[in-house]
Amino acid sequence: MTTALTAALTLATSLPLFAQTVSPSLFYATREGDLSMPYVFSQPSRMQQIHGDLVGAPQLFTGITFRRDGISNGAAHAAVPGKTITLSLVIADSVGIGAATNMFASNATGNATTVFSGTVATPPSWAVPARSAPSPLDFRLPHSGWFYAGTGAFLWDATTTATSDVQRVNLDAAQSGFPLFSWCAFDMRGIGCPTSTSGEFELRGSGQNLGGLGAYTVKVTALGAPTSASCAWLVGFLPLNTNVPGLCTTLWPDPAASLTTTSDATGRAEPWFQVPSNPLWLGVNLEMQMFAVDAGSPWPIPVAGSNGLSYRVEAMAPAFPVGSLVTGTPTNPTGSLLTTRAAVVQFD
Repeated sequence: MTTALTAALTLATSLPLFAQTVSPSLFYATREGDLSMPYVFSQPSRMQQIHGDLVGAPQLFTGITFRRDGISNGAAHAAVPGKTITLSLVIADSVGIGAATNMFASNATGNATTVFSGTVATPPSWAVPARSAPSPLDFRLPHSGWFYAGTGAFLWDATTTATSDVQRVNLDAAQSGFPLFSWCAFDMRGIGCPTSTSGEFELRGSGQNLGGLGAYTVKVTALGAPTSASCAWLVGFLPLNTNVPGLCTTLWPDPAASLTTTSDATGRAEPWFQVPSNPLWLGVNLEMQMFAVDAGSPWPIPVAGSNGLSYRVEAMAPAFPVGSLVTGTPTNPTGSLLTTRAAVVQFD
C-alpha cells in the first residue's frame, strides 16, 4: 500500500461522518428545486456537474443518489415504469466553478476515477407519480468509492450510452439564487376516494413563494374529482385524521377555513389564495383536504374526499457554487455551460 493511500485511509477513518450530504445546498434536503432537468437518464447523453459547496468537509463517497422532480408547472411529472439505463460515472478533482468551460476534459484536474460502469433501473416507486415534493432521494448509484479531501472543487461526469426507451426522466434541479419564485413543499397523506366519474381523487400542492412580489400563493391541484362538481377546500393548522361514519375517507385536517371551487369537465380544480410575505409562514404545515359532491357515490354521505395534504410555503433559493455541463451526445467533447444550475444529489 502506498504512503499516499495509507495517509488518505488514515485521514478518512479519523474524520467525522458526513453521510448523506445533499448538494448543491443542504437547503434542498427538504425543499423542492425550482427547475426540472431532463439529463442524464432520459436518453444517451453526458452530464458533468462541478461542486464547490463542500469545501472543508472531507469524506469518502461510496454512492450518489438522485431524485425525480416533484412539481413542474404545477403538476407531477409522468411516471417512469421500469426504465433501464447503461452508463458510466467518473469523479475527479476539478477547476473552480468560475474557471469551468464547455470542454469536458478541461474541467477535471486530477484524481479521476471511474467509480461505476454498468446498467441500472429506475426505482419501482417511480412507476407512479411522486406523492411528495420534494420527492425522496431514492435513485442511488452505489460505486467503488472516491475520497474527497475537502479542499477545492470536484466534479462527477455521467455518460449514458443506452436506455431501454426514450421516456423523459425529469430530475429535481435548482438554480442558484433564483429570485422569481420557489415551489411549495408537500406530502400526500393517505389515499383519496375512488369517484364515480374520474378514479382516485388526488390533491397535490402547486403553490409558490413569489419572491420580490411580496406574496405567497397557496395553491393546490386536484385531479380525479367528480366532474363539474361543487368542491370544498378545507385548510387548517392541525391534522385530525379521524373517521367520520358514512364518509368514504378519513377527515384529515382540523379545518380553520373552507374555500369553495368547482371542478371542470375532466375532474380538475386549482383553487388558490394569497397571503402577504411574512417569514413566520415559512415551513409552517398547512393541513388540507378537498371534498366534492358525488351523486354516484355508494357511501351514505354522497361526497368524495381527496387524500390529506400537508403543505408548506418555502423560502427562496440560496446561492450556491455549483455548475453543470450538458450535451445531447455522449461522444461530444463539448457541451453547454450552465454555471448556475445543478441537479439535486446526495453524496454518501
